[in-house]
Amino acid sequence: MTVVLLLTVVAVVQLGAQQTAPRPISRIDLKQFGYLDPANRPPDLIWNETGYVAFLDSDTIVVAFSEFVRRIGQRPATLALLRAEDGKLIRKLDWQVSSSFKLMQGPDDKFLIDSGDELTLYSSGLEPLRRRDIGEAAVAVSPSGRTLLVSDRGLSSRSCESTVLQAISLKEVATWVAPCTIYSTVSDSAVAVLHEEGHDQWFLQIHRFRQEPQTIYVPQEQWCEPKPFFASDSVLVVNQPLVWFGCFEFLIMDVDGTIRHREPLDKYEHFENELDAAVSRNGNYLALVLTKMKTGFLQELGMARASRQRLLVYDLAHARKAWDLVLKPFPKQRARVALSPDGSRLALLRDGWLEIYPTAGEGSLAPSNSHPH
Repeated sequence: MTVVLLLTVVAVVQLGAQQTAPRPISRIDLKQFGYLDPANRPPDLIWNETGYVAFLDSDTIVVAFSEFVRRIGQRPATLALLRAEDGKLIRKLDWQVSSSFKLMQGPDDKFLIDSGDELTLYSSGLEPLRRRDIGEAAVAVSPSGRTLLVSDRGLSSRSCESTVLQAISLKEVATWVAPCTIYSTVSDSAVAVLHEEGHDQWFLQIHRFRQEPQTIYVPQEQWCEPKPFFASDSVLVVNQPLVWFGCFEFLIMDVDGTIRHREPLDKYEHFENELDAAVSRNGNYLALVLTKMKTGFLQELGMARASRQRLLVYDLAHARKAWDLVLKPFPKQRARVALSPDGSRLALLRDGWLEIYPTAGEGSLAPSNSHPH
């Protein structure tokens, strides 16, 4: 579905802010399914030790998490299929993963697990349907869950192979070799890539399958690194995370480069990549987990500490900010977010709790800075 965003005379939309956040429909304690309490995890590495969440339909959620182990290699992991309304466990699967894995939205009511060297498509009953060896390639998924981009940097230091796959079959749609990009993402009809030219001069391109790439955006500030991901086939969200250099905003733009909205952020606030974001399959809603660092300089060196996380929810179909929520108490682990296919519900995973919200703010409302209990 094409997302229609209203234009002002200067082609920049100012989205109105709603100051309240809905109370959660349900709040599910994942520790009952084997999630290790953050208080029992090593404090030095706890921030990135979290899980993943995805909707299979508006009332069915899959959660993936693993136990922490310091050594590199296999570790126990869990897939839990839950009913969103009340947290009832439908099915649970225990398996082994490498030190790195990722859960991604798949086509229809399916989902994908990237285990670091293998991609597996699962059914809504947690049954593995298909597997594909991907080596150490990076994987991106389209908002619909129907298309995958596998980017392999193993050819040489300069040339990389990109492969587009059908998610339902894990079969190739298109393959090409091109100069390596800094970052790439995919929709059902195109790939968006970030290139660097010279010293810290970035440009954003759209590459429609089997066609020549087209440059659509070059940031005015030299240091702003525009990392894109698709909200739909026609709309991009562009993250500019180099907060040391004052790039305190993200953009919503058409695939032709027309900027629809600039969202200012607080100083040293950012979201890192697509794992900190979610879009509904119909393109109506966008959700972002924003992290505020204590200082931008140390953040660029990988040394800064996070001081705040907040959740921003956008109603893209009506061109407005729906609500935002400062996460209190401050999470011990990085929060994750997911949206249902129709955009009606949002799942927030933080510190072993799964909270389900109505995106449209139905029912009673709580102050945006409160922590629901």
